[in-house]
Amino acid sequence: MKTNHLIFINICLILLTVSCQKEEDPNAPKQGSMTGKVRLADEFGNLLADHGQMIITSTNDLKGNTNENGSFLLYGLDDGIHDITFSKVGFGSYKRFSIPVTNPGNTVLEGIDTLGQLSTTIITNLSSTYNAPDSSYSFTCSISPTPDQVQKRGIRLFFSASTNVSSEEFSYTPGHKWMGTSATGTIDGIRKTDLTNNGFNRGDTVYVIAYGESFYSNTYVDPINNKKIFPNINLAHPSNSTFLVVQ
Repeated sequence: MKTNHLIFINICLILLTVSCQKEEDPNAPKQGSMTGKVRLADEFGNLLADHGQMIITSTNDLKGNTNENGSFLLYGLDDGIHDITFSKVGFGSYKRFSIPVTNPGNTVLEGIDTLGQLSTTIITNLSSTYNAPDSSYSFTCSISPTPDQVQKRGIRLFFSASTNVSSEEFSYTPGHKWMGTSATGTIDGIRKTDLTNNGFNRGDTVYVIAYGESFYSNTYVDPINNKKIFPNINLAHPSNSTFLVVQ
């Protein structure tokens, strides 16, 4: 019995020594974390009651979920700069870039990101008109489902010198969308200088396409190709393309 007791004590001492060595290892990876808050909204901008189950993914593929209140925690982050992606089925994926994490410690994301549902708006019959008195262009289109003053539906235009104009193949898009309130949408305020200041010249044929977009655009710039990304447009139903000639 005395021998067994001594063996047991020795095993405990070995385990304690290994444990202490592991805790004191200066090369052991440190753990950092990131916390923040996200709100979810429908395509008309109305906040949802449940902001949960949004997946948050970090650069090193660590994942976390928002709770019902929209709060999230990512734990186990490496020391350095991180990008994070917000995603949920039915919502456009949104990204935030270059977030510093210093270990050990927690990085708190400032502000509350509001992510909107994907747009169901369909744009058809897009056409353009040149208005000589003020050197501007206007567009008309059909919008469905029919919007109204309460449930307004967004329209975003993309311009390109290519006939393959799209939300990915474009040279210029205005910094805002238009909100339609009836079955026929009117888009105005595009100046000739908006085109000439964005790479088009007098006499150029410019092709234009429109997409439905939700109230919250969640637009961000991809740092790799410096292109604007529009996560919430209705990619499945782009409008017909139309064209104009720069006067």
